[in-house]
Amino acid sequence: MRREDWGGVVDLIERVVGEEDLLASVVGGVRATVREVAVLPAADIAGHTRALLAAATRALAAGRGPTEAELSFVEELAHTRARQGVPIEAVLGAIHVAERAIWSRARDTAAGSGIDAGLLLDARELYDDWAEAVRARLIRAHREAVAAGSDAPAAERDLTVLRRLLVGGSAAGLAAAEAGLPVGGGLWVLVARPGEHGLEPSLREQAAQTLVAHVDGLLVAVLTRAPAVRAAGVTA
Repeated sequence: MRREDWGGVVDLIERVVGEEDLLASVVGGVRATVREVAVLPAADIAGHTRALLAAATRALAAGRGPTEAELSFVEELAHTRARQGVPIEAVLGAIHVAERAIWSRARDTAAGSGIDAGLLLDARELYDDWAEAVRARLIRAHREAVAAGSDAPAAERDLTVLRRLLVGGSAAGLAAAEAGLPVGGGLWVLVARPGEHGLEPSLREQAAQTLVAHVDGLLVAVLTRAPAVRAAGVTA
């Protein structure tokens, strides 16, 4: 195979990857297809997708597998999704949706650009090798991140989830799901001084419906229904 022939394939893939309408379509498809990812901001999904595609294109151009720098980015993505409470199956599902859309567009573009179908198949096989190494690192890093979170004391985990929930937006939706609270339903936030009215033991007995933690010196609880307490020092 001549270098210029391979260069033509790489140029085609770079053009496809750079098409903004395709990226928007990919992000829309991911959010519509993978429920656990749907609550993430579109910009978050687009940014990581664009970075992965750029890395894959560089690997195709050089005819190589992923570098350690690329795998470090993959590890960071795995850690981010694990912190957001997104399971690894959903992460891989989102990548699969993106891959399918991109290679479908590449086939359509190649047919009208005079690119030999065999060359595109060679590119796809090289990409699959690159992607397999990426997936292996992604799975391992995600599992390690989840295990590290599981090893943390329960109080520390609750505080981490509660802080994410109080941020609001998509982070709150993922945090609520992780804590077993209804996503999209109304939640109540109770704030009190620690030890006030003997609240904490009572709240922790309802752990299945309540998230409780100490935040900046205050007792904070998130509940699925209005708290019964109405007294000085307690805000709901």
